[in-house]
Amino acid sequence: MKTYKGFNSDMTCLDYKFEIGKTYEEPAAEVCQYGFHSCKYPLDVFAYYPPARSRYCEVEADGVISQSANDRKIASTKLTVNTEIGIKGIIDATAEYVFDHPAEKYSPHSSDSCGVALSACRRGVASSAGKQSIAAAGEYGAAITTGTASVALTTEICSTALSKGVNSAALMEGDLGEALTTDRNSAALVTGKYSVALSTGDGSIASSTGDRGTALAIGDFSEASAMGEKSIACGLGRGCKAKGAKGCWLVLAEQASNSETYESVQAVIVDGEKIKENTYYMLINGEIVEADGDISPQDLLPY
Repeated sequence: MKTYKGFNSDMTCLDYKFEIGKTYEEPAAEVCQYGFHSCKYPLDVFAYYPPARSRYCEVEADGVISQSANDRKIASTKLTVNTEIGIKGIIDATAEYVFDHPAEKYSPHSSDSCGVALSACRRGVASSAGKQSIAAAGEYGAAITTGTASVALTTEICSTALSKGVNSAALMEGDLGEALTTDRNSAALVTGKYSVALSTGDGSIASSTGDRGTALAIGDFSEASAMGEKSIACGLGRGCKAKGAKGCWLVLAEQASNSETYESVQAVIVDGEKIKENTYYMLINGEIVEADGDISPQDLLPY
């Protein structure tokens, strides 16, 4: 059975460290008890592994299979990790799931759990408020989700993807657009030119891979990444870090421990020597230093 599974950034899940292409076996399986767990509905993985710092794979569940009451979360005695697909792959797989289940009804404005809101009209709006939902909009449009573990997706020019739920993602693939997330453990991703990724929730990620883009992370313990030419990554929240490709600018801020006051703000260009490319930096005691390893919101945030 083809299913989907999330992992920590090091490909671990509970007591297992997984590798792509390998098969694993357990003696028994029972949902929420033991065995290898995975999800039939792709977006369900966000509820267990938030987009900000997780990896996602297409897997094959086999052997003895135990299913939950809603038949979407399963446990199996045998699991093969087929391929890593990332956030975009989860979104594509969700679209495939929708087409494979035509009996389920979808509308341009969805409030149901696992709902899908689609707008194909120019300047249209797709809005979904349900958990594990997806909203997709076209040119000059807006895709908005407010449910937990949901995705807002736009692929056309001058569009906006806004996701307001916990553990959610906003993905904008067209030029001159915006991807915005406002709650914790979420990811705002833009791939087009002149686009903006803004993340205001704690423990979240803002990423821009298009040329002349901007990634802005304001929430505490968040990350900003700018990998396109002549782009900017800004880490302005407490404990934030930023990285960029060579030629990009990093803007880093340091906040006082018990207030919203900035103690120091600095901007630096990634020259490949003093400031290395594709390397995270933080501002600590007024000095720009390398930030080794991942910041874990589970360890650092008071939730």
